[in-house]
Amino acid sequence: MNSCGAYEAILDARGAIVAVGPRLASIIGVAQAELVGRPIGAWLRGAILSGPAGVAGALEVKSEAQGTVSGLGLKTVEGERTRLVFLPETSRYERPERHESRRDPEARIQSDLVREVQDALTGVVGFAGLVQVAPTPHRRKFYVDQIASQAERCRRLVQALDPASASRAPFIRAVDLGAELTRALSGLRAAIERSGVSFDVEIPQEGVWASCDVRAVGDILVALLSRATVAQRREHQANEVVLTLARAGGHVELRLVLTGADEPHMLLRERFGMDPDVTPTSATELELRGARATLERQGGALRIDRDDEREEVRIALTLPAATAPRRTDIARTPVPLEVLVVDEDPMLGELYQEMLGVSGHTVTACRSVYAAREALRAQRFDAMVAEFQLRDGLLSELWAIASTSHPELASRLLVVTRDPRDPRLLDWAAHERTPILAKPFQASSLLEQLVLLTS
Repeated sequence: MNSCGAYEAILDARGAIVAVGPRLASIIGVAQAELVGRPIGAWLRGAILSGPAGVAGALEVKSEAQGTVSGLGLKTVEGERTRLVFLPETSRYERPERHESRRDPEARIQSDLVREVQDALTGVVGFAGLVQVAPTPHRRKFYVDQIASQAERCRRLVQALDPASASRAPFIRAVDLGAELTRALSGLRAAIERSGVSFDVEIPQEGVWASCDVRAVGDILVALLSRATVAQRREHQANEVVLTLARAGGHVELRLVLTGADEPHMLLRERFGMDPDVTPTSATELELRGARATLERQGGALRIDRDDEREEVRIALTLPAATAPRRTDIARTPVPLEVLVVDEDPMLGELYQEMLGVSGHTVTACRSVYAAREALRAQRFDAMVAEFQLRDGLLSELWAIASTSHPELASRLLVVTRDPRDPRLLDWAAHERTPILAKPFQASSLLEQLVLLTS
């Protein structure tokens, strides 16, 4: 089974639809299940269908109800599959009779977000082309940094476009919040300081552990920081940012102080939407509502205050504290281990072989449920590392068959997934007591999990 975003279609080598997102299917006007197996050319047309991957361009979708819907398309190749992302120019297909209506601000906000995504994709493609002709290593690094920045911006905007992403269960785990946020903010901090804004970070060295969905918290923090600094005109930017992280009782508090904005009350109203009872009037207010709801589902809270006299905006994110997990000794891992890896991406199979091979382990990589089932019939394994969603089914389907003939793997299975908040995965993993590691991950995290599983 393929993971497919709301505005995406996944094709096989012949151009037939393997999977299609709900929003794209609604534009076409045909049920998702009825589109699978049919040629994409019947509904989509544009130069990107036959052009090279990684190049954005105009794409048109034939709508059964509305004729042609125009927009921007991007094609990427993932092994034997081709992924198409379609970004419509407007959101008229959702509520055409009320588009840009004063009584429906959320429809207008969605339309604004679509245009912002198109800008971000244009930046990714444009800077990628400049990397090839960079006159100096310094300029090349600048272009690469811009690609990463615009890609992150695009990810957050696409997430905001799909309301379903806000209602999904958070992937809550114990994390060293200081270490995670230092990594998440490294690129943005450099951009903020390049724009002339002072950025001070006060994070304890010993680690501050919290129970949260760290990716969601990072998204919220990056959005708030960006809105107050690099995303604003210079005359409206805060000129100083102070970020502190501390544990207070049973909670962890992440405090953000923005100083020096010319009009702090406007900064709140127009950029942070301080009053939750007012109908959203900007993309930022809609984003902030989602941030509050996301934190509340994790047992946290978001508070914003202002000090007009000092020209300060003070933001506090509160999260439940967690106990640091038991440290593992990687050297204690039984060597060598025979590890079965199941992931449809061939690059990841090679990555696992490199990561685990350094510690002396042997990796057998499979790219489908069928291949993994055959491997389990042929030999015994000490541990298994697998993605949950695979091209021909779910890991839970494979496990229902494999667990009877390989009961020793019941406590030696690790799910490494691109979508740790998938409700099917969360329900199944909770029932089987299976640990989950989210992509992207570090080699040390993978090895530590193997220690815990095999000790």
